[in-house]
Amino acid sequence: MLQRVYLALKLAGLVLSLRCQQLTHIIAAKIHRLTYKAVDHPKNVVVVGGSFAGFFLAKHLAESLPTGWRVILIEKKSHYHFTWNFPRISVVPGHDTKAFVPYPRQLSTAPDGVYQFRQANVIAIDLQKVTLADGATIDYEYLAIATGSQARYPAKLDANEKGECIHFFQDQQRRVAAAKDIVVVGGGAAGVEVAGDIKTKYPDKNVTLVHSRDHLLNNFGQGLHDIAKKALEEMGVHLYLGERVVSGLDSEPPTQVTLRSGKALQCDHLIKCTGQSAQSSLIKQFSPASVAPSGAILIEKTLQMKNAPSPRVFALGDVIDVPGPKMGRAASVQGFHVADNIVRSIKHKPLKEYKPTLIDTSIDLTLGLGKNVMYIDDFGRRDTSFNSKTTEELHAARAWEVMGMKPYHDPAEEEAAALKPSA
Repeated sequence: MLQRVYLALKLAGLVLSLRCQQLTHIIAAKIHRLTYKAVDHPKNVVVVGGSFAGFFLAKHLAESLPTGWRVILIEKKSHYHFTWNFPRISVVPGHDTKAFVPYPRQLSTAPDGVYQFRQANVIAIDLQKVTLADGATIDYEYLAIATGSQARYPAKLDANEKGECIHFFQDQQRRVAAAKDIVVVGGGAAGVEVAGDIKTKYPDKNVTLVHSRDHLLNNFGQGLHDIAKKALEEMGVHLYLGERVVSGLDSEPPTQVTLRSGKALQCDHLIKCTGQSAQSSLIKQFSPASVAPSGAILIEKTLQMKNAPSPRVFALGDVIDVPGPKMGRAASVQGFHVADNIVRSIKHKPLKEYKPTLIDTSIDLTLGLGKNVMYIDDFGRRDTSFNSKTTEELHAARAWEVMGMKPYHDPAEEEAAALKPSA
C-alpha cells in the first residue's frame, strides 16, 4: 500500500512539474508570436521524421526559435500515424480514420514563417544539407533525426498515404471477423492489446498468443506480466510463453504454425507483432560510427548524436540506442528536450542532459475492450498499477487536439469533397 501511495505521489509530482513547464512554455510562445519576425532567408533547423518525437520537436521549435531561424519538418507520410490505436483499429470497425491525423500546414501557436511541413522522403544527408527523393536539397544549420522504428505491429503495413492505410486496416478487420483460429506472434504491448481486443469482441474465436520470452511485455517489470497474463487467461486467450514459431510464419493464407517444441497450431489468420528495428539507414551512410550494432543511433546525454561529424546533429525517439521500452510519451518529452537544447545552442548556452523519468518506463495498456491499466515502473525499484475504463476510440480525439486539429475533420478531404461535382 505504501509503495502504491509513494509511486502515485511521485507520478503526481512529475505531472505537476510538466504542467508547470507547459504553462511557462505557453506564455513564452504567446510572447514569441508577437516578437518573432519572418525574414527572407532564414537559417534552417531540419527535422527528419514526423511521429511522436519529430512532430513535437518541430512544434516546440516553432514556438521558440529566434528571429532569423525556422524549422522544416520532413515526413514521408501524408498523415501523423497515431500508432497507439493501431491494435484497436485492426479489430474494431468505425475508428480507422481517427488514427490518421493531418499534419498542420501552419501552427496556430506559432508565428508565420517559422514552421514549414514537407511531405517528402529524405534519401541522403551530408554536413550541410539533406537530399530528397525528387532531387531537391534543403540546407540546414541544425539537424534532428526522428525516423523512428519499423513497428512491431502491423508488420505488413507499408503505406504512406492515408487512403492506403485505411484500406489496410479495414482489410485486417474483415480478416479478423472471418477467421476462426487466430494466432498472434509476439507478446509485447501490441500483441497483448490486439489479442485482448479480438477475444473480447469475438469471444467465440480461438485466439492464441505465442511469445519467445517467458514474460509478456518483457521490457517492463514482473508486475505488468502478471497483470496481462491473468487478464488474457481470464478472457480465454491461449498463451505459449518461452516458445518460438519455427515454420508457417510466411504462409499465405496461413493454415498452421509450428512451435520450437514441435507443437502445431491451426490458424486461418496470423498476426505478427515482432521484429521492431530502428530506421537508421540514413545515418549508416552519413555517420556509420554513430550507429550501434543493434542498428539504433548512439547518443550523448544531451541527445546529440554520438560520433557525429557535427555537434549540431541530434537524434531522438524510437531510433536511438537507449535501454527499456520505446514509448510515444517518452519520445514526445525527448522532442521538447531537443528543442530546448537547439535553442540553447543557438543562444550559446550550455546544453542540458536528458534525464529519464517515470514517463520512460510506464505504460497505458488496454486489456480488451473497455478495460485499461496504467502501469508505473520506478526503474525496477518498485511498481504499481491503476485500472480504468476506456472508450473504443481510446485517446484518438486528444491526439488530434494536441496537433492543433479539430477531431475528426481532415481539411484535405473536405476540400476534395467541396471540389467534387455534385451528381
